[in-house]
Amino acid sequence: MRAIRKILLLVVFPFLLLMTYAIFFGHTDCFVIVPFAKVFANGKPVQGWLHRELKGRQLIVTRINSAHLRESYMIIFGEKGTHTSACADSLPSGSPMFMLGDVNHPCFQLKIVSDDEPEPPPLPPWPRPQTGPRFVEFSAHDGVRIRATW
Repeated sequence: MRAIRKILLLVVFPFLLLMTYAIFFGHTDCFVIVPFAKVFANGKPVQGWLHRELKGRQLIVTRINSAHLRESYMIIFGEKGTHTSACADSLPSGSPMFMLGDVNHPCFQLKIVSDDEPEPPPLPPWPRPQTGPRFVEFSAHDGVRIRATW
């Protein structure tokens, strides 16, 4: 019994301290699913979910499109306004909680193009999302108007 306590004190406690520091003071964001959130595409309900960052500065809206593929979008509430960006497919699907670090962030992608590869056309700028009490609404790059309510 004493050996188990020592292991807990020497391994688990420092791990919990490190995780607490990473979430609240470091460069890691913790997202939790918002229960009872609803996602709409062009005014029609679609399958999807909403994750909110613990500090309330970011949201990730995920919807299942008509081709049954996941599309995730990050909404950032910053000092210079609210911004939207598309996320890669590497986000956990519907998990109740996940953490994202600021290194290799799936919602900020850089593409390095080689000399023999044609440069892809630039994406149009994102229009600013509309926000209000308990909702966010924005346009995806394909023109679909997405709204999440909670």
